Formats: sequence, structure tokens, C-alpha cells
Amino acid sequence: MPQLLDRIVMKKKLPLSSKALAIHKTIVDAINNLLAEDYPSPISEGFKQSYQSIVSLFKEYQDTVIAGTNYQSTCKAGCHYCCYHWVEDVYSFEAAIIADYLKKERPQEVHSIIQASTEDEEELIRLNEIVEQKLFENRDDKEVDAIDQTDLLLSGYYQLQRPCPLLSDLGMCSIYPIRPLTCRIYMSFHNPEDCSPENINTANIPTYLLDLEEEASKLLDALHEKHKRFEKTGLRALLIDYLSEDT
Repeated sequence: MPQLLDRIVMKKKLPLSSKALAIHKTIVDAINNLLAEDYPSPISEGFKQSYQSIVSLFKEYQDTVIAGTNYQSTCKAGCHYCCYHWVEDVYSFEAAIIADYLKKERPQEVHSIIQASTEDEEELIRLNEIVEQKLFENRDDKEVDAIDQTDLLLSGYYQLQRPCPLLSDLGMCSIYPIRPLTCRIYMSFHNPEDCSPENINTANIPTYLLDLEEEASKLLDALHEKHKRFEKTGLRALLIDYLSEDT
């Protein structure tokens, strides 16, 4: 899936050690095995357990990659600037697992999460209309013509500082163990305060997307397609769809 976070300063890919590559191969094998299984739904216990093992391997992979560099992640509990993003590229099976957890463990919050997600989606639509109008008005400007509309939209949304509906009052992710991969890949190697939306256009702040390699990503896309039930891939949009069922 395309990566749509707004500010990615570090363009150079981090080197992969032989150990990191070995872990990645294990991840590829694990995804292939999960694809081969005939689970009726992502919320089947077998699917959830298998996918959680992949997530654990992914954490090991990220740690191994970073250990082979001069960088150190500064992300920590309570730092939630990244939770202002409109989170895109969420896999269908991840959304199903998250929604199932919320319905079973926090049913009293489902309505408020749907409401907050709906308001956020409406704000994104409103902002997109403004972006489209501004780009149209300045369509003859060569610099404006080079601007990616999606990047501009997501950058603008981030600066609105609308917290994820799953962010707790303490500034913690309330579904941290089952948060989407797209949330897991975003990390900072700098002062966490520099990730504030006010600094979105500041250069030389080393944020990075430490994602899986293409082979594993394609397999996850295939797993997504196998279990896809809704077309949208934004976390908030998927929360609306999945949580609205049987509620």
C-alpha cells in the first residue's frame, strides 16, 4: 500500500544486516502460512494468534535494523504527536481485529468512537474541498502544480491536531498491542517535541518509516484483499464501518 504520512525527512534507506534479513524471511514465511490457512474471519482465534506472532517478529525486525545504525528511536509512551495523523493504509484484517476487541471489551465506548470518527471524516472531506479549490485557483502556478494533493490534504489535517478516537485521556494508545502496522512503522530519531504539528515544515528532523520489505508488503496486501469487506483504508473510516455493524 502507498505510504501517506506527511513529513518524511529521511530518504536514505537504513541498511539491513544479515540478522535483520533472516528475521524478514521468517516474517515472509509466516505471512505465507497465514495466507494458506482457511480462516473464516480475521477475528478467528487462530488468525489472531498467527498475526500477533507476525507483529512480534516485526518488532524484533525493527529493533534489529535500528541496532545496526547510529540511530536510536525516541518514541515513548505518552508522546502522541503521531496520533494526530489521519491514519491511512490500514489493512482490513487489522480493522476487523480492532473492532472486535472494542465491541467485546469496551462496548460502552463504541458509540462515542463512531461519532468521533465520523466527525473526523467529515472534517477531512471539508478540508479536501478547500485544498481542491485552492489548487484550482492557482492551477497556472508551476510550483503549485507540482504539489501532491493527498500530501497537502494530510499535512493540513495533521495541523488541525484532531486526536485519534482511540487515544486515551492520558495520551496513550488504548489499543496499543493491536494497533495497525502503519502506526508501528512511523518513528522519530530526534527530540519528540520536534514531531509537533507546528514543526511539520521544519527540515532536518529525522523521522522515518521503518516498514517491511516489498516481498512481505505484497503478501500483506494479498491478505488484506482476501479479507477485505470495505473499500476505504483510513483507520477512522474503517472504525465507522466495522463498529456500525450489529451495534
